[in-house]
Amino acid sequence: MPTKPGKRFPHPTTVELTKTLLLQYAQQVASLGLKQIEVCDKRERGLRAIIYASGRVFFHARYFFAHRSRHKKLGEFGLLTIEQARAANRTVRTMLAQGGDPKQERRGRITLRDFFTQHFTEHCGRKTSFATDISRAKRLLKEFGDLYLTDFDGTMLARFLNALKREGLASATIANYLSLIKTIFDLAVSLGFLDASPARMLKAPRKDNKTTRVMSSAELASCVAEALRYPVRPHGIFIAVQGLTAMRPGELLKCSRKNVDLTRKVIRLSTSKSGHAGVIHLSDLACQLLDEQMASHAADFVFPSLRNGKGPMSSPSAAFRTICATVGLSGYTLHSLRHAWASHVGHAYSNVVAQHGLRHQSAKTSELYVHPLADSLWAAAESVAGLVSTYGQ
Repeated sequence: MPTKPGKRFPHPTTVELTKTLLLQYAQQVASLGLKQIEVCDKRERGLRAIIYASGRVFFHARYFFAHRSRHKKLGEFGLLTIEQARAANRTVRTMLAQGGDPKQERRGRITLRDFFTQHFTEHCGRKTSFATDISRAKRLLKEFGDLYLTDFDGTMLARFLNALKREGLASATIANYLSLIKTIFDLAVSLGFLDASPARMLKAPRKDNKTTRVMSSAELASCVAEALRYPVRPHGIFIAVQGLTAMRPGELLKCSRKNVDLTRKVIRLSTSKSGHAGVIHLSDLACQLLDEQMASHAADFVFPSLRNGKGPMSSPSAAFRTICATVGLSGYTLHSLRHAWASHVGHAYSNVVAQHGLRHQSAKTSELYVHPLADSLWAAAESVAGLVSTYGQ
C-alpha cells in the first residue's frame, strides 16, 4: 500500500507521476529520515514508483494473480522514462488479461530481432539518435537477429566489434555500435528478460586523437583576431576567450558569473575534468571581453543560450570552422586552441608554466600538448644550415 499522507510523508502518494515530482519526493524522503516510500500513478493502474532515501527510484507493476498480490520490477528511473514505465506496465497487464503470470514469463526466450522490434522501438523510439540506431541495428540484426538473448556473451560481442575494426570503421563509429549494443541489453535487463547484460564489460576502442598538427603562434593570433570580428558577438567572444585562456570548451560553456573575478583577473572552477578545482589567470584583453559579455545579459551563465537564455549556450563549433576558413585554416577544432596556447606558452616560458595553465595533474599529460612550433623548427633548420654554410670558408 502507498504511504499514507500525513503519517510520516506529508505529501499525497497517489499522483500523476512526473519527473519533477519524483525528484522532489526523492529529496524529501532523505530529509525526513525515511528509508523509502511507494507512490502510485493516477494515470496507469498498477504502476508504482519506489523512492529510496539514496535518491534512486524504481518502477514496479502491482497486480493480483491467483488471489495474491504480486509485483514485477520494471526498471530504474533514468534508464526508463515515466512513459516507458507506463508502456511496460501495460505489457504486464496485457499478459495478465491473457491469463498468464507476468513473473513466470519465459525470460530470455526471445530473439534479438523480436526484442528489438517489440521492445526497443517502443521504449527508445523517442531518442534523438533513433534513426541512426535503426541504421546500425540492421547490421546487428543481420549478424545476430535469430539468436535468443540468453545465447549472447561478451566474447561474441567483442568479436563483432573487432570485425568492424578490421573492416576499417572509425573508432568513433565502433563506439556508437557498442553504445547501441549496451542500450539494447541494458533495456533487456530492466524489463526482466536477462539478469545481467553480456555487454557490461565491453569497452569502446581507443580513439586515435593524438594531435600531429598544431596552430602556429601567428595562426592562433589571426584566429583570435578574426573571432573578435565575427558577427555573432557571443560566439566570437567565446572563441577568443578560449584561445586566450586554454579553457576546455565545456568548462567555458558551463562557467557562471560567480566563477569570474575580474578584479583579481581569474576564473575559479570548483571542479574540472581531473576532478580538482582550478584557477585560470586572465589577461587584460580576456577580462575586457568577459566584462562585455556579462554586461550584455542578466543570466547566470557567462555564455547563456542564444535561443531562450536558459541554460548554457550551444558549442560554437560551426562559428569556429567559419572563422578558420576566413583566415585560410582547416582541420582544426575548438580543442586545437588549447594545444596552440600550450605550445606557445611552453616555448615562450616553460612546460611547467604550460602545465599549470592547462591545469594538468601530470607533467606527462602536458607534454602531449606542447608541440614543436613550425617557426622553431625552421629556425633550428636555419641554425644547422648556418653551420654548414661556414664550412670551408
